[in-house]
Amino acid sequence: MLDAARLEQLEDGLRFRVTELTSTLSKIDEGIVALGGATADVNDRASNSLGRELLFRERIHTRQLLKMLEDAQSRIREGRFGECSACGHDINLARLQAVPWTQYCLECQQNFERQF
Repeated sequence: MLDAARLEQLEDGLRFRVTELTSTLSKIDEGIVALGGATADVNDRASNSLGRELLFRERIHTRQLLKMLEDAQSRIREGRFGECSACGHDINLARLQAVPWTQYCLECQQNFERQF
């Protein structure tokens, strides 16, 4: 189990990352709007369309990561942070430090990945 100091350190990291991703989403949205303007040139329209598509994909990825971070914050509030959602065992501290939003221990994560 995590001691209070380590848990607070991980929670601070999650909060920082949530703030960072929220800012990133705002910038992505601004980019999508900027590329949405009408242009007469066919090449510009094609370029803008590709740019918007890439920004939409980045937005989806960023929102997914943000959701995982928010879920990790919920697990902290509920007292389940650091506990594998599949097997119930403690997640290794090194894994939590590397991927603080993880909800699975390494063994369970590898088992899930093998299935796909």
